[in-house]
Amino acid sequence: MATRKDVRRTFVTTIDYEKFGGRKPQENDVEETETLEFEEKNHEYEDGREYPRKEKEQGMIVIFNQISFDGLDRRSGSEVDEKRIIRTFNRLYFNIKRKFIFRDLNRKEMLDKIDEICAGTYSVNCLICVVMTHGGAHNTLYLRDGHIFAYEIYEKFCACESFKNIPKLFLFQACKTFTDDLQTVDHSKQTKLVDGETWKHLIPPDTMLFYSSLEGEVSFRVETEGSWFIQELCNNIDSHGRDEDMHSLATRVIKCVACNYYFEEETETKKQMPIFLSTLTKKFYLTMSKRRQNMLMKLAKIRNIS
Repeated sequence: MATRKDVRRTFVTTIDYEKFGGRKPQENDVEETETLEFEEKNHEYEDGREYPRKEKEQGMIVIFNQISFDGLDRRSGSEVDEKRIIRTFNRLYFNIKRKFIFRDLNRKEMLDKIDEICAGTYSVNCLICVVMTHGGAHNTLYLRDGHIFAYEIYEKFCACESFKNIPKLFLFQACKTFTDDLQTVDHSKQTKLVDGETWKHLIPPDTMLFYSSLEGEVSFRVETEGSWFIQELCNNIDSHGRDEDMHSLATRVIKCVACNYYFEEETETKKQMPIFLSTLTKKFYLTMSKRRQNMLMKLAKIRNIS
């Protein structure tokens, strides 16, 4: 379990445009320090079925939030999702660093930022990368001036030496079709769960890809409340993230989005179904709670007795 060691995070109270790359600082901007706000404790009891938690840093959170585009509609409400992600993972003792939160990048900027991150050396227990943007078929993710494919993101991160042999979660909040294409969709046909292009690029080891919708379908977002997928993801992590592994949490998210939400049009009612793909070989927990540590302690005592 992580403990609060030395609080060094402060909200920005003065406008320093140079510090924030010439843009107006946002509510969630934080000043950088070298001292960790939270550190992972050494755990006396571990479970060989789980990914080990050897590092002091819970994990790295990287967020790519595309709100404004050249030629596409603004993704209003995505700011709500970004704030919710930060709040949810802070509650699990993740240190959210401003330098790993990016907005409205073009293709070259995104590739350069990923290369810059991957060139560094990190000691973390996991990597969580969130991409929120407009999307299209074949895992296309739109940027300010063009597009990128999902595999171009996760292949780069997974090739980084610091992220090998640790669990990596990639969250993609994006449509898998243009909204204009909905008029031509034949809903009498079977839905393709995953696009065939996915299998042309091997999913690296210890990796989980979590998409907000099925191939050929849209992802819904409310301007004042954020997207169905991100909000339910955070709801379930807030409620169960200390006790359940990521596969179990993903199953809860899928059920909540698929069963609790719908969008009515004149002619039909639309639903949304997230989907995940995984090459995780062990259970991936976001944190170590006291309850799970006590359970492992009891199991260890039982084994010693027997």
